[in-house]
Amino acid sequence: MKKVLCIGQAAYDITLLVDNYPVENKKMRSKDRVECAGGSAFNSAYLLARFGVDTTFVGTIGNDYYGSLIEKEALEVGLHTHFHKVDSFTTTSYIITNVSCGSRTIITHKNKDAVCTSFLSQEEYDVLVLDSNEVELSLEMLQKYPKAISILDAGKYSEEVLTLGEKVNYFVCSKDFAEKFVGFSLENFESFQKAYDKIYEKFQNCVIITLEGQGSFTKTEEYELVPSISVKAVDSTGAGDIYHGAFAYFISSGYSLLDSMFYANIAGAISVTRIGSKKSQPSLEEILKVGREHAIL
Repeated sequence: MKKVLCIGQAAYDITLLVDNYPVENKKMRSKDRVECAGGSAFNSAYLLARFGVDTTFVGTIGNDYYGSLIEKEALEVGLHTHFHKVDSFTTTSYIITNVSCGSRTIITHKNKDAVCTSFLSQEEYDVLVLDSNEVELSLEMLQKYPKAISILDAGKYSEEVLTLGEKVNYFVCSKDFAEKFVGFSLENFESFQKAYDKIYEKFQNCVIITLEGQGSFTKTEEYELVPSISVKAVDSTGAGDIYHGAFAYFISSGYSLLDSMFYANIAGAISVTRIGSKKSQPSLEEILKVGREHAIL
């Protein structure tokens, strides 16, 4: 069985559900509240552990109540963890989800001084999933495991992403990253091509641009837009993380690039029909079932 190492952010998510986005300097009530462990790399790691993959997560939490909840949730799915614990707070994300359209706004209170500087293991890892947090440790693990399949979650434009981007096999970036990197909006197939070319010129690896409800874009022999499935979105929190975790599973299991993107699209699409990051994750069986029903490749 493949062994996966995920490095990056663990956080505790508090999601407030509203019917409309808040108006500044006004009061409103939330219709519901959902809490669970989150964080981009942690979400990917949790998904892989649920799939039965031997997965280890490395990151930072605080010696506090939220940190203990994250540890407990990792244990529930057999996710191995190496937490660097600090005597301050666990990174916390406060999420406003507009259920009328499925969009979400995330405000993260991150402990910038909490950095995981070391990870000692005698294990050999076949896959590395990184989210641009813990940059120095990520670079160290990329050097330590040069034969591992390496995947970077480039969800936002940052110097950390630029640093790690040239070191990985698969540079999987969001539409938001792509637009900031190339300096124009991605609105059609031609703009996808132009963005892909500019990103590939920089990183020289397998580039994938995730396009939310439209699917994901790459180039093999020719430019390829792998469409997603049509769903009614209620909460997009964690959808990108779930895409990355699913992509890591399928690409490391011998699926082709396009098939891996297809199933990762489905995983992300299913997740936006449910509330919460961790709680919205589909099972492997559900992804495969929906994939058979919507086979397009």
